[in-house]
Amino acid sequence: MAPRVRISSVVPFAALAASVVLASCASDEPGTRSGKMLTDLQTIRAEIVDGQRRVDGAIASLDALNSTTSANYQVPAAAADLRKNITSVDSAATSIRTRYDDMKARQLEYQAKWKEERSLFADASLQKSSEARAAKVQSYFDDISKQAKEAKDAYDPFIRSLRELDTYLANDPSAGAVSSAQSTVKNAKKAGEKLKDELDGLVKQIDKTTTDLGSGGAGRP
Repeated sequence: MAPRVRISSVVPFAALAASVVLASCASDEPGTRSGKMLTDLQTIRAEIVDGQRRVDGAIASLDALNSTTSANYQVPAAAADLRKNITSVDSAATSIRTRYDDMKARQLEYQAKWKEERSLFADASLQKSSEARAAKVQSYFDDISKQAKEAKDAYDPFIRSLRELDTYLANDPSAGAVSSAQSTVKNAKKAGEKLKDELDGLVKQIDKTTTDLGSGGAGRP
């Protein structure tokens, strides 16, 4: 029986990326947070790139299925490869969900800590500067979240198409079934390419944030 991919486990890439921007500031002494933020952004960038690789693997499985339309004996192996790649994508989604849950708790801690630090300043100019810094970091979060939502919106239909195709082939692993499923294969590939584009946009947004933070664009948290 085909494994069911948990669509509900696919949370926005914003969760993963935003947790870096916000949570990394929560538990460290001032002056060390910027460096850790940059390091964490690079870490999450690598995870997103790995997600792109997994999407590529699933698309390659779809191409392999297309090559079996006249050979029944090739379909089971191609369907098994597709299933393996669905599992790989689902594993990434589960990891993101776990990070998202952690992020929600740490984000509240971060916001409270920064507000507490600002309240210690008797100098109004320092308070104003700190508020501007917090707002700038929040703007990074907003920009990453906006792009991440686009990736999430592209992610769900891709996973859904893969799961439906997997279930269909589990019941009829034949060349005829592959031929009959060409519309689903086409839609899945199109959704996969859309997802890759959105993930690329997310990587670029993280790169922009990293460059700005590294040059002191948000001050030194």
